[in-house]
Amino acid sequence: MNNILKDHNPYDFVIVNIDDCVLDFNLDYKIIYIRENKQEYNNLISKYEGNKISETVFKQDNRITVLNHKFDKVIDKIIKNNSHVVILLCYDNINKELINKLLKNKNIDILLKVSKNIDLDNDYRKYYFNNYNLLYISNKDNISYVNELYHSKYKSEVIQMFESMLGKSHLEILNEKLTDYEYYMKLKNKFNKPFNFYSSEINYKRAYSRWNSFNKYIKNKINSYIDFGGGNGDMAYIIGRQILKLDKNEVFVIDKESFVSTKWKPRNDITFYENIENVNKTVDLITAFHVLHHIENVESYIEKIINKLNKNGYLILYEHNVTDRLLFNLVDIQHQIYGIAFGNVSYKDYFKETYSNYRSIEQWIKLFKKLKLIKIINFHKYDQTNCLIFTKK
Repeated sequence: MNNILKDHNPYDFVIVNIDDCVLDFNLDYKIIYIRENKQEYNNLISKYEGNKISETVFKQDNRITVLNHKFDKVIDKIIKNNSHVVILLCYDNINKELINKLLKNKNIDILLKVSKNIDLDNDYRKYYFNNYNLLYISNKDNISYVNELYHSKYKSEVIQMFESMLGKSHLEILNEKLTDYEYYMKLKNKFNKPFNFYSSEINYKRAYSRWNSFNKYIKNKINSYIDFGGGNGDMAYIIGRQILKLDKNEVFVIDKESFVSTKWKPRNDITFYENIENVNKTVDLITAFHVLHHIENVESYIEKIINKLNKNGYLILYEHNVTDRLLFNLVDIQHQIYGIAFGNVSYKDYFKETYSNYRSIEQWIKLFKKLKLIKIINFHKYDQTNCLIFTKK
């Protein structure tokens, strides 16, 4: 948890209302613990014995404050002081209405301890820290993650991303202190009309490139194939029909009818389903190219995918390797630019329609290993992404 806070925006205060949470004293923030129960307050005081602890919220010379006060009264005082705050809460002890109320204030972010995915208003930006079972939520209307990343260790990656879209002559936009929304609107105005990142020409190139990234690890004959999250089926057509020479009834694409306001027109030379359970057979090869991070309750989907794989069949997974909060934002901004600045979806609708939960490669491997039905045979970086190759035991 300490690493998570170090990766966040600089806050004036970290307010802790999780009973079992004690933070590193070396954090740069002023930390306020709120314990409404007197015994819990005394227990926490004893944990910090020897360190300077103030019972005054706004006393500037002490880093840690432990308060035996009502939570809502402390929050009201912080808000009136116009301080930038992250609040650590336990969802089991806090109702959804209070969280939504807190987030109406642009200076408040929340780090929420949760036991499962929860339903909050779509007006907020949220993502999960899987190692810690924490959900980070912030008011996205005031967010400038582009600007934050530009002044972080990922500056070169931000420059490279904008240079690929704008060219070197327009990089001065990064020196403007804009919100993410304002950056996207500037990009949108520059390009005038939506750009189709899923055109057949682009998809065909992607398909051959991705096949080349894993085909040398395929040792068994492939007689059937599922592309999970395969859009309109262009890549499944190239890999399944053109390269593997399979019939239409042996090449399946599983996807929703639309993604981020892009409606698919499924090809008629592959078999298209919205639900993988509609496939009435098991197959030798399944691919999931940059799709699983957009699926809620992904563990249950992974099990469904593996159930459709033959013994000794292959599962090819393309995923980002997101290891910290800043990198999460960098990957997410790339997705937002495609959908908002270059696509035809509005800023508000993007967050309503899109779910994203990026993980590290280590976390993806752990998710698959939990099922004990599959083993990884190779992992390698390929063309700025990561290719994981599994086989079913």
